[in-house]
Amino acid sequence: MTRIQYLVPALALGALATATGSSASEVVLIGDPVRFELVQKLAGAKMQGAFAVAHANGARFSAPRRGAALTAIADRLYASRRAVLVVDATQGPVPIIREHALLARQASARIEGVYFAHAGQLMSDGQADLLQLEHDEVREVLEFYDHTTAGISFVNGPARLQRALDGSPSRAPQPPASPSPARARAGSLPLLLYFLTPDESPGTRAHRPRETLQLWVGGETRRVIFPSKLVPGDNGEHVVRVVPPVPAAPGDRCFVAHDGHLRGVCAVMEPEAR
Repeated sequence: MTRIQYLVPALALGALATATGSSASEVVLIGDPVRFELVQKLAGAKMQGAFAVAHANGARFSAPRRGAALTAIADRLYASRRAVLVVDATQGPVPIIREHALLARQASARIEGVYFAHAGQLMSDGQADLLQLEHDEVREVLEFYDHTTAGISFVNGPARLQRALDGSPSRAPQPPASPSPARARAGSLPLLLYFLTPDESPGTRAHRPRETLQLWVGGETRRVIFPSKLVPGDNGEHVVRVVPPVPAAPGDRCFVAHDGHLRGVCAVMEPEAR
């Protein structure tokens, strides 16, 4: 068990729609790039910026195209608070599965189901055992990043995409969200940061002091400058400069990105008393 599991305290998720068919709540497909094709194939699919969007049986689905900005995906997750994780069964849980599971956690989005695209190909090839191993591995990834897996659906394609929501707890009334602390606009933020290792996010490297990165917090993206060197695996407190200032409150989850990939996960801390 690594330190990343303990970095961010459990925060109350926002209230979700009380029924899958609610037009006010969108389900965002994340994970393997095949997610985009799944939504594009639905009747009436259209593009909204970098996202394919479609309605099916009362549910509204969206999926980012390959190469969509990580911060844009986080914004969509933060707005909807609902996600389905897509795995290409012929490829297995590739690194983007882990990255997007962690991204959903930082954006306070609940993963309501897992859809294994192209699973029929493995079944027809007599590889049902391999498919079950993939199910188990994805379940471990979700639980490692604090996602509840009890009762959610693990669906094998080519079943209908909507079946990934069959076990969703969003069908039952949700408790009201806990009130959020008042957000103040700040140009200097105290963060508790875990900087990912290359095993957790391929391409992660050390960053020198004052090198500019991206900070996402509460649906806002800013340039962020750390005063000290960041080394993969680092876990500690930093007071960072954010340009321009960003609305944030203690307890807000956030992440640091660079070159379109997740590089660190963080939480806003209480400022030190003066």
